[in-house]
Amino acid sequence: GPLRRLAMDLLRGSADVCIYVDAYDRAKVDMRNPDEHQRSHVVPVGPTIERPSSAGTRAGAREILGLPQNIFLIGFFGFRQVGKGLDSLAEAMRMPELARSGPRLALIGAATPDAGSRRAAAALSPETFAGLNVLDTGPLESREVSTWLCACDVAALPYDEGLSTRRGTFMVATAHGLPVVTTKPRRPDLLEIRDGEVAFIAAGDARALALKLARVRNDSVYRAELESGARAVAQRYSWRRIARRTLDAYSG
Repeated sequence: GPLRRLAMDLLRGSADVCIYVDAYDRAKVDMRNPDEHQRSHVVPVGPTIERPSSAGTRAGAREILGLPQNIFLIGFFGFRQVGKGLDSLAEAMRMPELARSGPRLALIGAATPDAGSRRAAAALSPETFAGLNVLDTGPLESREVSTWLCACDVAALPYDEGLSTRRGTFMVATAHGLPVVTTKPRRPDLLEIRDGEVAFIAAGDARALALKLARVRNDSVYRAELESGARAVAQRYSWRRIARRTLDAYSG
């Protein structure tokens, strides 16, 4: 609450350089303290898990995991908490436009943070996915996460607050070259990611999500365009570029 904002204001006021991982956060501060703009920089986060150089094909990943080759596999990576849009994803999975293709949903990784962690968002009810064809991997090591992502046809990341460069799970999906369907950012003009590189939908619009996922399933050209877009985004937010931008901020 107010104490957190006060603490952040004190840090900003005494710093020589301020680094934001999201341009929208910087813009909000600029509205209150326009004088700070010249000594602030935006340096986004990169992927916490990158595709291993030894990673093979989708078919190979499915063989390792014992998955059928002919399924349409939608992947969600990240903690399953309120605000991640999983209720919209579950609703989309039940819609006939998508359900008729018999999709499966891979929930990749732990459902919640470690018991000792503190996170503001509450965990999502398991009942959200009742009756759906869900593959719950449970907690995984990084290499296992990569295998599951490589096995997926598409990543669905319908964040309630929209896409931003704070979303490490999005960066992980693009680092694996996955087509991504996600929600529109609050300030598209501040995000260096355009519609077409990823597939944008409005937050909470389950039918639009179902239609986009069905298009990825049925349109191989569209799927290839999104794969190419994901690779372009991954290159733009590579750790090498992030390191350069950080060094530029320090030296400026």
